[in-house]
Amino acid sequence: MPRTRRRQVVPNIDAIETEDRSSERITVDASSLSGEDGNGSSELVRDLLGVAQLVAKARSHVARDAGVTAFQLSAVMAISEMRSVAVGALAAALSVSSQFISSEIAKLEAAGIVQRRPKENDTRGSMIGLTRRGRELVRKSGPARKAADESILQGATAEQMSSFRKVMSIMRKNCRR
Repeated sequence: MPRTRRRQVVPNIDAIETEDRSSERITVDASSLSGEDGNGSSELVRDLLGVAQLVAKARSHVARDAGVTAFQLSAVMAISEMRSVAVGALAAALSVSSQFISSEIAKLEAAGIVQRRPKENDTRGSMIGLTRRGRELVRKSGPARKAADESILQGATAEQMSSFRKVMSIMRKNCRR
């Protein structure tokens, strides 16, 4: 049986029109790059990537108005939801590397949006929380972010969104393998 060549594929983040960067790599079988999989998965992934670019573009407008990048806004929103979070947990929640999160947190910290404080009973790491300015950013950007999200999902039923979340969960799990 012939050996299947494997290739490292790094998504072109610049095409999303944001300043986001990630060191995550996804390994793909070379045979799957042909687009002929028989079950439509290549078309689905292509559509998903296209929609991801459109969502990122919509989010980048909201973020730009808030004075941050789209990724930084996502990080701030995640910190807001989690209240206080460790770097590793935030990285996992946003599907990026801890190194990438650390560099973005440093920028947000310099802007006075987040603050780090030592973990209780553990001097090896820190917890990240929002400052007053960060909470204000969440409050002010909330309506525009919600309007963008609702516009993107307009016409989708609750059942369709639930099914899509299940598929996305499977995809995340498969990508982490």
